[in-house]
Amino acid sequence: LFNAKLAGTVLNQGRLEDVTVQPDCTITGGILTGTIVNQGTLSDFEFQGTQLTGGVLAGQIKNTKAGIMQDVKFARRALLSGRKLKGRIAGEAQYRAWIESVTILEYSYVIYVIVGDQVENQGTIENFEFRGSLLKGGTLAGTILATWGGILQDVTFAANTSLKGGRLRGRLKGDWKAPTLLEELLIEV
Repeated sequence: LFNAKLAGTVLNQGRLEDVTVQPDCTITGGILTGTIVNQGTLSDFEFQGTQLTGGVLAGQIKNTKAGIMQDVKFARRALLSGRKLKGRIAGEAQYRAWIESVTILEYSYVIYVIVGDQVENQGTIENFEFRGSLLKGGTLAGTILATWGGILQDVTFAANTSLKGGRLRGRLKGDWKAPTLLEELLIEV
């Protein structure tokens, strides 16, 4: 299906390209490609397009091309694997989404997620749990739990950030007026 507006409940067993998902719409499964404007909910799908903007993402989401997902919300315990995040990205505070194999683009803001492996941060991540082996770059803010002992490298800490667990490496910056609280971690030389 190409260049359409979708409403209601849709079980996608094929490919949807350049579609607008209406606010009352839930699409489950299949492949999404081209430019997707999402005002509804997309669940358990593969994204092969250039840009997906807005709405709620649920279940398992695979971004297999160089596409950008922008200004999206994650449903409880969603799993995103692949490519680029841009804009404001928000999970749920109690039931955080898992992100892995992504680049968080410059000027982007991500909150309430679990960060897995192969995540490059060029933006800001706040109030998250780190379960990957290496997270490089960007700004970290709020409360951070590094529960699997991974490495945070070449990062900037926002004012009043707290980090518990993990390892620090490389060039680290903080706010001297409102320093970061570091607990139960290893600082590598």
